[in-house]
Amino acid sequence: MLDYSCSPFHNSGTHEKRLMHNLHQYKVPLQRCMAMMDLQERNERLFYKLLIDNVEELLPVVSNSWGKILEVLKNWPERSIQVIVVTDGEHILGLGDLGCQGMGIPVGKISLYTTLGGLCPSVCLPVTIDVGTNNDQLLKDEFYIGLKQMRATGQFEDFANDNAFELLAKYSKTHLVFNDDIQGTTSVVLAGLIASLKLVGGSLAEHTFLFLGPGETKAPLEETRTDCSLSHGITSSLQHFKKPWAHEHEPIRALLDAVKSIKPTVLIGSLGVGKTFTKEVVEAMTSFNF
Repeated sequence: MLDYSCSPFHNSGTHEKRLMHNLHQYKVPLQRCMAMMDLQERNERLFYKLLIDNVEELLPVVSNSWGKILEVLKNWPERSIQVIVVTDGEHILGLGDLGCQGMGIPVGKISLYTTLGGLCPSVCLPVTIDVGTNNDQLLKDEFYIGLKQMRATGQFEDFANDNAFELLAKYSKTHLVFNDDIQGTTSVVLAGLIASLKLVGGSLAEHTFLFLGPGETKAPLEETRTDCSLSHGITSSLQHFKKPWAHEHEPIRALLDAVKSIKPTVLIGSLGVGKTFTKEVVEAMTSFNF
């Protein structure tokens, strides 16, 4: 018995409208993700047609969730693989250590590469390296399907940033490797900075940069510039990839005080906490930049 997505009596437009209507009935994001994964297994062409036509609504559903991974993997052939997206599930953005359940991240990123980059899904392969987990809740869960042991610490997608930077440094000269959280985010921020120069004039070297937060994006962003000014908050130690950009400065606890003291022309947040750039901070930036 064929499911409705294979029906010869309706065109693809009708299928698409029906599927979107059904997806809108689900109130829980995970239900939408599972429905999309089921569709990918039944009708891969319609799955990507739906994604391409509804990028803003559906891409977050499949790129940050998890589904029936074993069934989905059957859609990928064993040969002619051109792109491999790999994670060890230790540092899933916003969720932490998910162990083998982090598989949804490489699956979702491949959907993104196909939808926005035009890569054929059959040449992409998602991989999760199950080396245990430090998540006590998962270790105690009788239904957890991953390796029930403390994580083996031998570590690019959603790897802990210490390991990710080391892997990039080790393999980037001999292999075509890419870390989206480090290089992808950095390239977007840098593109915004370059575009803004058309309005404010000058070059990147003429600007003073202030970064807020411990995010791994700021170090590689600074590596794109040789003349820079970077301020860190109060900290007792720095990760090795941040040390080249640290500057001596008297301790400052509040962002507003840092802005008034350093007078940056560019303020970048990598903290992951909302409502940090308050009205007072924006007004302080404006007072000496315009």
